[in-house]
Amino acid sequence: MAKIDYLNANMVAWVTDDGSYGVGSVSVFDPDMLTDEQWERLANLSDYDRLAYVQAVIDGNGDDFKGEQEEWLNN
Repeated sequence: MAKIDYLNANMVAWVTDDGSYGVGSVSVFDPDMLTDEQWERLANLSDYDRLAYVQAVIDGNGDDFKGEQEEWLNN
């Protein structure tokens, strides 16, 4: 059985791997972990890039992240 760590907080943010509600992978995090600029970028990413972007930001690699849609637009 998988161990579940619970986060007790007044306010949390979450993203999924495909934009759906509760299906697939979900990342739950403190909304203060992202700056206003990062929230704006997150809002403009495709649903399929959002989870990877949040994980990159949390890992300190958000500035280097290139989503699939961004790479397509830049080529």
